[in-house]
Amino acid sequence: MRRHSTRLKALELFASRGFGQTGMRELASYMGLSPGSLYNHIESKQTLLFELIEELYDCLVNGLAPISSGQGNASDRLQTLLAAHIDLHRSKALHFLVAERELHCLDKDHAKVIQNLRTRYENRLVSLLAEIASMDISPQLAALAKSSVSLLNNLPSWLADAQLDSASSSQLMSSIVRASIIGALEDLKCSSLLSNNRRARVDQA
Repeated sequence: MRRHSTRLKALELFASRGFGQTGMRELASYMGLSPGSLYNHIESKQTLLFELIEELYDCLVNGLAPISSGQGNASDRLQTLLAAHIDLHRSKALHFLVAERELHCLDKDHAKVIQNLRTRYENRLVSLLAEIASMDISPQLAALAKSSVSLLNNLPSWLADAQLDSASSSQLMSSIVRASIIGALEDLKCSSLLSNNRRARVDQA
């Protein structure tokens, strides 16, 4: 319990001050620790940042990603996944903020671990999008999934000042992301159909 509360304090400080602007003495004070005892609670400031971001992506990969291959039709599963991702901001808003804003502060090895976790999550979304559109997985679908995850990670903070109740805000955000995905899928399907028609005409010529 003590460890959890001190980590939350560190998360609050990184979110408000920024990782690079947070000194070790300030971190210790904010966590309610003496500077000399800080390293009894954390390995390093860098490792602490990594663990906080990893905690978020563990939730996405292990908690939300299985929704993409669960029961029900693909469109319903997408809607459920979007709603669950947005709802996760209720309990991990600061995790999302720090993960998006401070990721560049991680060293190469830690950043690679986070990128692998994010890629696993994106890959589950790619497979779901391919199922919805009845298309093969392609670089275009991968890019759509990547941009959609970025939108899901950031949209709630962008709309934080909107004068909406929680339910209305969640519904609006889900609608925004879903509309962007479905619109992009329709465009990709049309582009693919046009390309196939052109190839067919060339083959017949």
